[in-house]
Amino acid sequence: MDNELLNLLTQILTEVVEMVKSHVDKKDLTGRVDYVSIYAHSKSKYDTISTKLLTLGTVGIVNNTGNYYELIEPLLINNQTIRFCRVRKPDSDHLQRGYADFEVVNYDSFKAKYLPKQYFSLLTKDEEMIELHDPQYNVRAYFLSGKFYLD
Repeated sequence: MDNELLNLLTQILTEVVEMVKSHVDKKDLTGRVDYVSIYAHSKSKYDTISTKLLTLGTVGIVNNTGNYYELIEPLLINNQTIRFCRVRKPDSDHLQRGYADFEVVNYDSFKAKYLPKQYFSLLTKDEEMIELHDPQYNVRAYFLSGKFYLD
């Protein structure tokens, strides 16, 4: 595994977990993380990271904002087994380092409890989810209403 890429994924997941712990009660989460994603801040960075991820696995899902990669050998990062990674194409709305998706115990209860709180917002793009974006952190977290994308 490329050490630079592993360090970046580890830093992102570590910071996301720290942010989530500061805002979410542990009992509301299953403990599973779907995947770790990197926000690329330039086309060259996107191309470099994509090339590195292709040496570690295969494209699991093609997406116009950035592909999802299934790793040949899962990564163990902070007690999480990461089987999938993603690199997002540069865009002006996502200037953080990256994000991770978390599985919740009960989405409707989670939504009722956390949506009124600061830094939580509802997204309804392809599927409804809740975003946690605390500006004190250089990452984002998402809590999905349905199954993980990559199950």
